[in-house]
Amino acid sequence: TSVCISTQVGCSHSCRPCASGAFGLRRNLEVDEIVGQVYLAIKLAREYGLPPVQTCVVAGMGEPTENIHNLSKACEILLDQGGFAFGPSRLSVSTMGPSPEAIHGLANLNTVLSWALLTADQEARRLLVPTMTHSLEELRDAFEGVIRQRRDSRNLFIELLLIVGITDLPEQIDSFVSLIDPLTRIPGKDRVRLNLLPFSPWTGSDEALRTPSRDRIQAFRDAAHSYKFTCTVREPRGLDIQGAC
Repeated sequence: TSVCISTQVGCSHSCRPCASGAFGLRRNLEVDEIVGQVYLAIKLAREYGLPPVQTCVVAGMGEPTENIHNLSKACEILLDQGGFAFGPSRLSVSTMGPSPEAIHGLANLNTVLSWALLTADQEARRLLVPTMTHSLEELRDAFEGVIRQRRDSRNLFIELLLIVGITDLPEQIDSFVSLIDPLTRIPGKDRVRLNLLPFSPWTGSDEALRTPSRDRIQAFRDAAHSYKFTCTVREPRGLDIQGAC
């Protein structure tokens, strides 16, 4: 079982597909508030006889790089063998990559890294992420620098958001392959892995953003597989409380 945790109350980036940015950034979470989410999840899993929490994903509310000081301390606690004892491969941090500087700030985290790219179509991404101020190539180069600096065998997970007619076109895989080519050349097996996230609507979400059918998702996945990428489709969970990715 995985637990998804937040680093901020709200978010400053107002990404169109995301409910978190709809009410803006309220504040950063403190270290104990970040760690406390994991503690509570473990406690509830035990109380209700649920499968034990084995992985933790920092992909909830907020942009992790904008609370990096508290996040770094929280990760140390979660990784400590005398504490929560998560292995580095079971703790993941997901970022939209606001800037090259923000991305470089993740280099010292002993965790898996995920880039919420959403789409490799630059214009489509600017439409979805109105605060985007850097080119995708600049952000990619920053991730390449981080991967090379870390000198470990961990892969970079890239998250693509599938929205009907905007980001779910199989031919867009060609743009993706071109963009990430430098990352695939870094020594190591499967240095880039894909997570496909079908859009999950929420009350007040833009009506122009629609969830693709299973057939459209499969067509996109097949296009990714044709380039030999390891690719998974994330099943949305929490739709009933509008808490799905």
